[in-house]
Amino acid sequence: MKSTTDASICPYFEGKDRRCARRFNLQRLAKVYEQCLGRYADCAIFQDLTVGETDRSAEDIRAA
Repeated sequence: MKSTTDASICPYFEGKDRRCARRFNLQRLAKVYEQCLGRYADCAIFQDLTVGETDRSAEDIRAA
């Protein structure tokens, strides 16, 4: 079961997307906390990944 604080964490935070991995360094730590663990819906990477999932789901439905 997810806690109420999980809603503020990007659902892709623990994924293996290279674009996200490049952000995870000490120089950008404050930005990671701000965006990945807060305002992730504003993140271009989050939006790209979400659109990609939606596209794949639509393709699966059409194929069925």
